[in-house]
Amino acid sequence: MVILFNGAYAQETPTQTAGLKEIGAAVAFSIAAFGAAIGMGQIGSTGISVLAEKPEMLSKVLMILLFVEAIAIYGLVLAFLILLG
Repeated sequence: MVILFNGAYAQETPTQTAGLKEIGAAVAFSIAAFGAAIGMGQIGSTGISVLAEKPEMLSKVLMILLFVEAIAIYGLVLAFLILLG
């Protein structure tokens, strides 16, 4: 917001904040996706070794993978909230 010489306030144009919203949404999603990718890699490799020894653990390994994937979905939702808010 800019104060003019006579004390009136100038209105912010949408282009002043649109770029910052897009950068914030991109940062929010990229951090969440990066964290989920690291978690998926670690849990995926560990899950394969667990399933080689105990195939009955399939449902538990899939549940853990779903929880890690939810982190990326939360990041996507947060990015949409930033862009639409």
